[in-house]
Amino acid sequence: MIFSFSHALVTVTLILSSAPGVKANRCKKLKRIFSEGENGGKGRGYNKDNKHFVELSWSDSFVVVDDEEEGYDMWFDEDLDVNPNEEVTKKIFGEKIGFENTVDFSVDQCHLQSYHKKMATEEDLDVCKPWRNKESCCKNSVVGTENQIKTNYGREYVWDVCGKLSRKCEKYFVQEACFYECEPAAGLYRKHLDPQSHPEWAKHEHVFDEESNAWQMYKMPIKKSFSDAWYEACKDDYFCVEGGFFKCAKLSESFLSNTCGDDPKEEPSGEKYSCAKLAKKESSILKEKCDKPLVNGACPETCAGNCTCTDSGDTIWDKRGKNYTCKELRKFSSRKRAKMCDRTYAFSRCPATCGGWCKNKDFK
Repeated sequence: MIFSFSHALVTVTLILSSAPGVKANRCKKLKRIFSEGENGGKGRGYNKDNKHFVELSWSDSFVVVDDEEEGYDMWFDEDLDVNPNEEVTKKIFGEKIGFENTVDFSVDQCHLQSYHKKMATEEDLDVCKPWRNKESCCKNSVVGTENQIKTNYGREYVWDVCGKLSRKCEKYFVQEACFYECEPAAGLYRKHLDPQSHPEWAKHEHVFDEESNAWQMYKMPIKKSFSDAWYEACKDDYFCVEGGFFKCAKLSESFLSNTCGDDPKEEPSGEKYSCAKLAKKESSILKEKCDKPLVNGACPETCAGNCTCTDSGDTIWDKRGKNYTCKELRKFSSRKRAKMCDRTYAFSRCPATCGGWCKNKDFK
């Protein structure tokens, strides 16, 4: 993805737009976005060429290639002794890539400047397991939980603003995020303008008129088999019809500013409480708990004090001319409440209730 602060890819350029409550206007199934042309014009056959999903979603961060030997895989067998992407780099760049005159990944830099700093070794990663105990660019303090990975760059940059994704789809977004944070070779594909300080960039032979940066990726080749599998897994999930990650993030930014993005049911690794229970603890205890990196990573907005019931129980929303209140919405079954929040204006009127942060005694 392409995050203006760091993630040159991170999380979907097709990603979700504004509130689920306006899904009818802003969100559609992925297969409809590509077949109907919202992402580039009707009749271009995006639904017949799945690679456009990955290429257009993250702007120019990736290019999908048919040659499996010259494409990187965003996920691989965690039991492998070495990272198979190293062989891809050697095939593309040859034995000499200009940086340290070698493809030796043991150098202590990871090149992309987001959370990346120095190589981490022997890190027993919990989520990004293919890179565990291998030289990589990530640590559990950044990728310790899936929720932490999803919210690292702010809630407008998450992958499920249009509604909860199916598990088979969401796993690919987790894999892409792990790839961006952990894969050493990602740094060889920066959209960087200074071949003097980063000579390996000169191998790309691209010309830009933009300001230099060290966080954004440019045309990293990805295996088509991975791209196809991703599309198939997500084609029936909802995404932003705007088609551009930044545009969709901008649409959602103002709407999300007053709602909590943590999952109230999320339980930090090693703890026996959820984010919802954490939110109710006294400030001194909250601070003590949140000093633990895995707690802060799992419940970042709870730790920041942003997760409470901010709704008024008497606030009215309607469905097809029939009025309901936030308190009435709270009484729906979890299944029905999720449906109302996903398909009506309930989310825009009762965001904390939809988020699971309100019980009857909590309403203003």
